[in-house]
Amino acid sequence: MKKLKKKLRKVWLVENYDIYEKKLGQEGNFQRKFVFREVKEEKDISLVAQQFKGHFGKNGAKVLLQRINNGKILIAGFETKESDKICFISWLSDSEPDFLEIKKKKKLRKKTLYSFRTLVPEEFRNKKVGREGISYAHELAVKKGFEEILCIVKKDNIASKKMFESLGWRKNGAIIRKVLFKKETFKVL
Repeated sequence: MKKLKKKLRKVWLVENYDIYEKKLGQEGNFQRKFVFREVKEEKDISLVAQQFKGHFGKNGAKVLLQRINNGKILIAGFETKESDKICFISWLSDSEPDFLEIKKKKKLRKKTLYSFRTLVPEEFRNKKVGREGISYAHELAVKKGFEEILCIVKKDNIASKKMFESLGWRKNGAIIRKVLFKKETFKVL
């Protein structure tokens, strides 16, 4: 059933998201239980590809490396410093198609970064992993000179919305994502 759903998502899909934004400044030190880092090394790329095979496919390492080489930033969270067990991944970019559509319609700061496709495996949910990972993304964005960060959250994902709001993000509109025969379009509301 999962495979059928995945195939159908490429043929026909309509999803509604809320747009959230946060102005970045000096982010305070956030106490973390988990270990986060930007994924650059081959070992980390392979770990992400293996543990998230369902998202990145058989050639996951190649797909990830291509995205990283195209300027996208991949963040991974690990259970401990010595652990290979990944508890969080998220991408940061300023060139995703939905972000570019939002940028056309919304007044954004010049140095705005987009956080997207954040994944927390089921076994790590409700353990504040997402909160810690997003706070790490803030710090990394500031270090890289960005002034603002945006993300989209599915309208029915109440837990994520509450988390973003508690971290100082504010809702700034909505976007509809449509897929029809593998062609993806976005409408900013």
